[in-house]
Amino acid sequence: MPKKLTNEERLEALAQFELPPDLQTKLQGVRDAITALKGEAKVWRVEKEFSPDGRFLGDLGELIAKIFFGVTLNIKQEKGHDAKEAEVDGEATEHGGRKVEVKLRSRSKNIHFTEKTEIILVIYVSPTTLKWGVVCNGPGGKLLAGSKLMENGKYSTSCYKLMDAQLQVVQSDPQLKQIVPKKPI
Repeated sequence: MPKKLTNEERLEALAQFELPPDLQTKLQGVRDAITALKGEAKVWRVEKEFSPDGRFLGDLGELIAKIFFGVTLNIKQEKGHDAKEAEVDGEATEHGGRKVEVKLRSRSKNIHFTEKTEIILVIYVSPTTLKWGVVCNGPGGKLLAGSKLMENGKYSTSCYKLMDAQLQVVQSDPQLKQIVPKKPI
């Protein structure tokens, strides 16, 4: 009796066809770049997959949040937040700080959140320059106050609405402090 294949093995068995040579070469370049990106992320003590699917942008956003905002990333994926704030009011916290949800957008401007996390950080990466900036950084309740609650319980909004909501965030509201990155030794 032949060994029963796992679902992953069954899926892999379907992948039998090569792309046209030029596309295959580009795809291999993406894979090589992802391997290099994973290696560089490890230097920053960030273990992410950077898989070329929806997780790629999420993993990149979390890497930016770690490097430039000093958050402590979750080891495992958790519903509603990706990290905990490493510092609150300039002092390191004993228990990791407030929960932080990190989102990154590039081409798509629509965003869905599973909950109004304590702190929301939305990063935008320009698809043309590959430079990034902060769409919003502050309390989830305030930033998502104008969002649409969908039937599935998620909050739906856009980068544009979040930029407007950011104008309502005041200095006394919880926000991540941007730091000067220091590459780990």
